[in-house]
Amino acid sequence: MTPKVLDINGKAIAVGDVCKVVATSEMLLVIKDSKDNLVAINPLIGLQDYLDVYPNEELEVVGNALVSYEEA
Repeated sequence: MTPKVLDINGKAIAVGDVCKVVATSEMLLVIKDSKDNLVAINPLIGLQDYLDVYPNEELEVVGNALVSYEEA
């Protein structure tokens, strides 16, 4: 299991989180692999890394892809 990685606001990053890399502004989506490790991906730019390669406070959670919104 992947160790906890915290974003710049101290929030633990979780599956479905959409994150921005603070240093480069690259956008990532956090998923789980077949062994339950958290992986940061962006297939549009060819990025795929285990989440724990990012030090704490290197990422900022900007949303979650698992949340849906229905307009009233």
